[in-house]
Amino acid sequence: MKTTPDTWDQLSDIFATCSKINTTQDIDNLYLHLRAGYQYMAMTDYPYPTSFLEPMPAWPVNEAVKPYANITVDGNRVKGEKVRGESINMTARDIELMNALNQSTSIYFNYTGAYPCTNLSDTEGTGDLDGYGWNILACN
Repeated sequence: MKTTPDTWDQLSDIFATCSKINTTQDIDNLYLHLRAGYQYMAMTDYPYPTSFLEPMPAWPVNEAVKPYANITVDGNRVKGEKVRGESINMTARDIELMNALNQSTSIYFNYTGAYPCTNLSDTEGTGDLDGYGWNILACN
């Protein structure tokens, strides 16, 4: 799916961003944010719940793939179709995939439901922790 300014409002809604996506930098930040979630889930894929980075269930990677289980192969709507009076700019499959991506990364970012929105400025995905500490640990 190609993101263009005509899809940014839909992406803001799907990912419940704290501020509306208005620039390509916001899209880049969303990408970095979501990527960090997957990286940290992979790094902390323990058989027991953890909370030292963010609260997560046991085996967070297994939980993170579940939202993708029932994604349709082909979308049944086309771009430009009217839904509830508004023109959609993503196919139904695009929307399904983005919703699954949001649910999947929420296993890391919002498993407890404590956060009301997605913070686009948290590109490291570490919240209050200094993400550069991982680089030091990895090198040492």
